[in-house]
Parts: sequence; C-alpha cells; structure tokens
Amino acid sequence: EVAGWFGEAAPHIRSLALMPLRARGLCFGLLALGSAEGERFYPGMGTLYLGRIADLAAAALSARAG
Repeated sequence: EVAGWFGEAAPHIRSLALMPLRARGLCFGLLALGSAEGERFYPGMGTLYLGRIADLAAAALSARAG
C-alpha cells in the first residue's frame, strides 16, 4: 500500500524504509525511501544512517516552518 505513494515508480518498488520525522519531541511526518532492489531495506538491517537522514530532513523542514 505504501508503495503507491511513489506514483509512477510504484510498480518498481521492491523494498521500503519508513522513518519518522521528529522535532521538539513530536512526530510531524514520515520519510519514505523506496528501492527497486528487493534486499536494499530489510527488517534486520541497522538504522543508524537511515535515522540520521531522517533527523537531518526533520531539522531542515522544521527550520523552514519557523
């Protein structure tokens, strides 16, 4: 169902990573990353870098919101 968020690319999405976007202790969004590689994202993988990407995206978006 989430793959549908990727529009025309949806049929090619084989793996997904979903990370919350947080600012000031509140979740305000979701970072969705999709890949055509079936093993790009998998349940047992580490999330250190994905979490850092989400943190940076959240900081940029919350700074724009003022």
